[in-house]
Amino acid sequence: MIVQEINLYQERFKEKVVALSARQLLSIFTISLCIVGYLTFLYGDQYQQATIENQRLVAQKEQAEKVLSAIQSKLETILANNQYDIQLKKVSRDISVRKHMINFVSKNQFGSGKGFSNRLDMLSQFSMPDVWLSEIKLSDDYMKFSGSALREENVPEYFNQFKKQEMFKGRKFDVFEMQRPAERDWKVDFVIASRVEE
Repeated sequence: MIVQEINLYQERFKEKVVALSARQLLSIFTISLCIVGYLTFLYGDQYQQATIENQRLVAQKEQAEKVLSAIQSKLETILANNQYDIQLKKVSRDISVRKHMINFVSKNQFGSGKGFSNRLDMLSQFSMPDVWLSEIKLSDDYMKFSGSALREENVPEYFNQFKKQEMFKGRKFDVFEMQRPAERDWKVDFVIASRVEE
């Protein structure tokens, strides 16, 4: 009698275990493909937005360069134009002339030694609220006073004070004008003169 023994623990008799079936592999591949597609779409959209933003920044840079170029051009034109130098020299010359005039008056080279003539000194003693002189012309045979007042009734009162001063005694004023300018109707302008100026 022959006895045959089979060892069922041998490797060839063990059940074969498949890690992933074809269906599972197909599912994983499909999911991976979807993920890759989504990421591609997402990065593509971000890339497109970045491209648009870059174009906007380039346009802003070009605009800024144009503005800067225009400003530089204007600056070069201003620097090349010597009109401002001429105006500056004129103002400097005017200031110099005024300094000489102030020096001249301060050294008592004009009038009575007080810096003003006796006649102007007398005029400074007259005062009337809201009345002021804007022009004074005095000579031996001619006098003219121009000015303004807030109220017209103050003008005669102002000139009535002249009677008190010796220099006005015997003087006859032939010209007396008063008007209220339309563009400055808040005041009246007046002129009084000893005769018509030649």
